[in-house]
Amino acid sequence: TRTIYIQPMEPPMVPAGRFVELEAIITAAQTAAATTQAADQPVPTTAAPDDDEASADDAPLTEAASVFAPFRSDLPFGHPHPGEISESGLLSSVRLPPLTYPRDGLWGDIVGRGALSQLQLEGVLYGGQRHLMLLPDGRRAGFYIGDGAGVGKGRQIAGTIIDNCARGRLKHLWFSTSTDLLLDAERDLKDLGCHINVIDGCQQLSLILDTAQSDLRPGKSWASQGTVRLCVL
Repeated sequence: TRTIYIQPMEPPMVPAGRFVELEAIITAAQTAAATTQAADQPVPTTAAPDDDEASADDAPLTEAASVFAPFRSDLPFGHPHPGEISESGLLSSVRLPPLTYPRDGLWGDIVGRGALSQLQLEGVLYGGQRHLMLLPDGRRAGFYIGDGAGVGKGRQIAGTIIDNCARGRLKHLWFSTSTDLLLDAERDLKDLGCHINVIDGCQQLSLILDTAQSDLRPGKSWASQGTVRLCVL
């Protein structure tokens, strides 16, 4: 049997400076590889909407702008309405008829201090102008206020009552769908400087008529459609 002995050889010594060079080479190679990998990844981009998509998104705004228009009063006096009011574009394109009804029935500084805004003054004055007309059957013409909630329809009705009282028409009937609006009516009248007594409901009216103090003064009557309750001012 032949035995071979192999004498181990010590690894060659690498100078210390050589390790520094190798680390620099490895670091540079890793950096280059990371940069190349990042460059190969697709960059997510947000595609700009085409004209059809943009027009579809803006369609509701464009349609709303064409349907509604800001309210602009034609009155040369009074204060602008404190809130932003819009009306249909078709309605705003139709001019109001000339206003010939005088505003001297609105006593004190109702107009000057802005107790009634221009929008509300239009309802009061054009309503008074319409009430001067007689229909072919002899009945007096009416006036419809179609303002939305919060615009001040009650304030306009209060102004109409004050204007008619100043002109000697002292009997008024105010119908409402809710008895809760009685307090609002009282508030609107007082805000315009009209501090007259309010009698709530038919029962209260009957009590006054049945008592010794039955000298009911002319004023305003209130009635709700649900219970036919009356308020006489």
